[in-house]
Amino acid sequence: MAKIPRSFTLPLLLSLARVVPAHAATATVAFEIHDGIRQPESVLYEAARQRLIIANMGGGEATLDDHNGFLAVADLKTRRARRWAGGLSAPKGMGIAGEVVVVADIHRLVAFDLATGAQRWVRELPGAEFLNDIAVGTDRTLYCSDTATHRIWRLRPGGDPEPFVDDPLLDGPNGLAVDGDRLLVATWGHHQRGRVVAIDLASRRLTDLFPAGPFSHLDGIVAAGHGHWLVTDHAAGTLLRLTPGRPPQTLLAGVATVADLAVVVEKGLALLPILDEDRVIAVGVAPPAE
Repeated sequence: MAKIPRSFTLPLLLSLARVVPAHAATATVAFEIHDGIRQPESVLYEAARQRLIIANMGGGEATLDDHNGFLAVADLKTRRARRWAGGLSAPKGMGIAGEVVVVADIHRLVAFDLATGAQRWVRELPGAEFLNDIAVGTDRTLYCSDTATHRIWRLRPGGDPEPFVDDPLLDGPNGLAVDGDRLLVATWGHHQRGRVVAIDLASRRLTDLFPAGPFSHLDGIVAAGHGHWLVTDHAAGTLLRLTPGRPPQTLLAGVATVADLAVVVEKGLALLPILDEDRVIAVGVAPPAE
């Protein structure tokens, strides 16, 4: 995730505390993408075209309307990215809803045509401060996190944006992933360490899934098949595997400023944007041991 304003961060001592990995790192870097990207914050895999969509902040501040941001696309075969869509300031998480990709851009949601890259619509979210990630339900309902607050927004097809959940347990909600009838939330943690929280989509009840951690400031979260999820810890510089009933497993360490990831399950790859290094790394991720 992009560096958030100082007023939103943990006390210095907690921010600098090191998190001890639960297990030794096991993943390996398969390849990297450097060309055509600048300050990448989020990666999304579009299965229909077998390509990556990369949200680039373009060297600007995370909350500044500077119009430096853009989306790039990268073919998995050529492993080269090219600028695809502009008109953004600090684009972060994305989600595909039908024929459009929707991106969170500070206080608005912006949709682009997947076929042409043309802008289709813009929705302002009143009172939003730091829109970060997007998840899409099976009915194309959009969920969007606001990391400066405790809030998750919802946008139903044909409707207006509305607050969905606002709860102190969501201490800086960041990464989102729809998992059946619940929404998984990886929190940044302003006043405590990050958490992984499940929200029941019907009752809106919250459950802390891994209360023992060990987490620092969490960023992206994705379902990765085989009944587990992958999550990035931006501050610790790690990629973690989460499996219900087991302690978190560190798959990769030493990737400082890792942000909002994507996964290509059929290829066994996780795509990690490294915000401050202008690169995206592809990491081979083997299925978990039984």
